[in-house]
Amino acid sequence: MKLLDLNDLFLTNEKLEDLGDKEYILYQIRNELNTQFNTRKQIILKAFYTYISQNNHAFNDYNTISMYGTSSFNMV
Repeated sequence: MKLLDLNDLFLTNEKLEDLGDKEYILYQIRNELNTQFNTRKQIILKAFYTYISQNNHAFNDYNTISMYGTSSFNMV
């Protein structure tokens, strides 16, 4: 799918199943969240957890929109 004239980006050909059992991956993410104090890394880990814990049907649907941004800015 092309969105805003950008091509799809594929970082790897690995499937989620190749990385291990879904519950094991979620367990490892929870463990890392308990030891991670960097806020940015916590946000990324929580996003990974949410993505993996879903059935991935919503993420395969190109009719959905995800928005990301910041809650702070200095000058506009």
